[in-house]
Amino acid sequence: MASYQVLYPFLLLEHYQIHPLTFGIITSIIGIVAVFGSILPFFTHSRHSLKLIKSALIIFGFAFLLLGSFLFLSSSITFTLISFIIIGSLLSFINSIIEPLSYAYVQRHAVQETIGALTTVYYTLLELMIPIGTLLASTLILYFTDYFVFILFGVFILTLILILNRKDKNNEK
Repeated sequence: MASYQVLYPFLLLEHYQIHPLTFGIITSIIGIVAVFGSILPFFTHSRHSLKLIKSALIIFGFAFLLLGSFLFLSSSITFTLISFIIIGSLLSFINSIIEPLSYAYVQRHAVQETIGALTTVYYTLLELMIPIGTLLASTLILYFTDYFVFILFGVFILTLILILNRKDKNNEK
């Protein structure tokens, strides 16, 4: 999500040169969708949060692939803006759902004596992902086209999920 949050303002304001007011409207729409996404876990108490998290990450990967494909295929600024609104809203919505689910999963499945240490490590790793995603996105956008960077992130996320699922299945045996 950090990579998207770095790329979309840069691309919309610098590359596509949209008006800052339009950018503000797009960002507001995405933020409002995130609020609705964050409300959903409060009302639903899933026993299958790990499966939901994996599914959400798969959608994340496909959303990045889809946005990259839209940017590659379209030369219309209107279509590009609509793509950013839809994909940005989807990513924001999903991110707002999986964060509380992942926190709850860690706390629910940790051994009581180690929950403090485990939660600290978990939060630290999450916080480390933000600068890593930001640095990676900022560096890649300097050398590659916008659509290629989104496709690359999508492939990376989906590959990571495949690897984790394979390890998960091997551990079950």
